[in-house]
Amino acid sequence: MGIARLEGDFSPVEIRGYSASSMKTYSEYAIIATDRTHKIIAIGKEAYKYMDAVENSAMNEIMVYSTFKRNVVAEFEETVAVMKSMFQSVLTGMKNKILKPTVAVCIPFELTGVETKAFQEVFVMAGAKKVTIHKRDFEENKSELANSYSIVIGIIPNKLSYEKMGKNG
Repeated sequence: MGIARLEGDFSPVEIRGYSASSMKTYSEYAIIATDRTHKIIAIGKEAYKYMDAVENSAMNEIMVYSTFKRNVVAEFEETVAVMKSMFQSVLTGMKNKILKPTVAVCIPFELTGVETKAFQEVFVMAGAKKVTIHKRDFEENKSELANSYSIVIGIIPNKLSYEKMGKNG
C-alpha cells in the first residue's frame, strides 16, 4: 500500500476537548488519512501512524495531511470529521450524544472574520447547537467555560506556525 503526504504546510494542530461532566481533557491531532477516493481511513493519532510509511512507498494510495494550515481551517469537510470524532470522545452518556452540544472554542490568537466564520461553521456541521469563539487560553479557562457550555474545545497552535505568525508561544 502506498502512502503520500500532501505537500505544503504540514502543521499538525492539537485539538483538546473538555466537559464538566467527564472532568477529563481529551487530545487529538487535526490530521487525516484518506484513500485516493478521499474516503477517510483514519483521524488524528490513528492517521499519524501512517506518517512513518510515507517515505517508504511510491504507490501513493493513501494521503495523510493536516486539516489546518497556519493554525486555521484549511480543509473544511476533513476538519468537520476531526471535530465529530472529538465530540464523540468528549461527550459521555447517551443523553449527551443525542442532544446537540453548546461549544466554547478557545483560540489564543486573533482571527479574521472569515476565519471566525469557518471555525463556527465547522463546529455547527460537526453537530454543535451553538458555538462561541473565545480568544483565551484553553488550559487556563476550560473549567470556568465548562460551567456554561457542554464542551470546551482548545485549538493548540503548532508552535512553528504560531511563531511564523509573529505570536509569542
